Amino acid sequence: MNKFSISFFFTFAIFFYTSCASIRGDNPYFYYVMCKYAYLNQDLKSAEELCEKTKKILPKNRQIYKELMNIYLKQLKIEKFYKTIEEYLSKYNTEKDYFYVVELLLKINSFDKASKYLKEALKKYPNDVKLKLLKVQWILRKGDTSKESIEFLKKLLQETDKNQYLKERKDKIAYTLARIYILQRDLKTAIKILEATPAYKSKEGYRILLELYKEIKDYQKAEKLLKEVLKKYPKNLDALNRLFQLYVDTNQYEKAKEVIDKILKLNPKGKDVLLKKF
Repeated sequence: MNKFSISFFFTFAIFFYTSCASIRGDNPYFYYVMCKYAYLNQDLKSAEELCEKTKKILPKNRQIYKELMNIYLKQLKIEKFYKTIEEYLSKYNTEKDYFYVVELLLKINSFDKASKYLKEALKKYPNDVKLKLLKVQWILRKGDTSKESIEFLKKLLQETDKNQYLKERKDKIAYTLARIYILQRDLKTAIKILEATPAYKSKEGYRILLELYKEIKDYQKAEKLLKEVLKKYPKNLDALNRLFQLYVDTNQYEKAKEVIDKILKLNPKGKDVLLKKF
């Protein structure tokens, strides 16, 4: 629906709303539709009033609470937003309800509230993998480096062998744990974690591990990693450029020349760029 159609419908609906009280009565669905269109038309004040009216008449409708959360958030009415969450979870508290709320809180960096509800959720649903991965997201977003988070991530990594859903997301869990050790400047432990995760030796994921090798000046492992990547993906210009740079940094100019020849064969137009750079 385009903006003109929304505006026209909204204007018509307001006219209908104000002039047909006898037809309207206390029909919650009427108020709900009005709320939705007010929200679409960016009339947040009217949307709030209409959705609150709907909630009073229909207090057991899950979706109304979600609409109000978004409306309060848009208006930065944070206290009302938090209060609505409390009401919502007192009535609806399945795994999906907790997931919805925590994800919303993470979007606004409300880490303490998110942590509170995550603890509640995982106490009720200790085996729910989606909630566990949401905690991984919380740890990563907050930059939490507590012992509790480290133990949680270690345990979750062990579970990846038994659960396919977790296994497919092992790289994210491993990165989050490794990042804690990076922040604590324990680079060797971070490296061990990433080395045990195949994704960090892949075409896309190798860069993090490579930078850690360079940070601890383990150039042999850095070279070995790049060669492993290039064995699988010989036309990967990024890996070739990084290998060339590694050889230059370690004064291995003959090897650097061999790599640069490969780069120019794959990308002849890059010659001018390389000359400017070196």
